[in-house]
Amino acid sequence: MKSNEMNDLRAPALSWHVDKTGGGSTTIRQLSP
Repeated sequence: MKSNEMNDLRAPALSWHVDKTGGGSTTIRQLSP
């Protein structure tokens, strides 16, 4: 899941916040192309 963390930094703060809540994997993928 390290890839998700890397994208998390590049993704908007909203996606990062969602990831912390415990479900950012899907959100990050949606935001990131």
